Amino acid sequence: TSLQFDHTEASSTAISTTTIKRLQQLEWLAIDASTTTLLKQIAKSNFLKKLEISNANLTLADFAVLQKLPALQFLSIQQSQYPDAAVAYFPRFRTLKTLWLGKRHWTKQSILPLKKMTMLDELHVRMFDQELPLLVELHEALPEVAVN
Repeated sequence: TSLQFDHTEASSTAISTTTIKRLQQLEWLAIDASTTTLLKQIAKSNFLKKLEISNANLTLADFAVLQKLPALQFLSIQQSQYPDAAVAYFPRFRTLKTLWLGKRHWTKQSILPLKKMTMLDELHVRMFDQELPLLVELHEALPEVAVN
């Protein structure tokens, strides 16, 4: 079962005033900033394997919810903002196999948690040109992971 919400007034109103039944049975969900209230509703999902979040300002509390999803294998937050401290949550996603991260300013300190993600099959990290040595570090730290 899959579900996708786009940023529209109608969908954000529907989400905020209506509880979506059977959300716990979803396997794939794509949400936009206007529908991030769904995060709290999917927190008990035992089947969600793929989650794409775009145009959102994610908080540490959001990551605390996401890390508890027991079947999550694919997470994309390419077009979302989140604090550097949120990166420390990524290694706690035990079932995650693919992680897509959008372009942001990375430092040696901020990529440290990513170096621990040996459970991944794929890690996609967009960096600015001056940060490319950090991408090399990720390649070296995760030789079994497809890093790009």
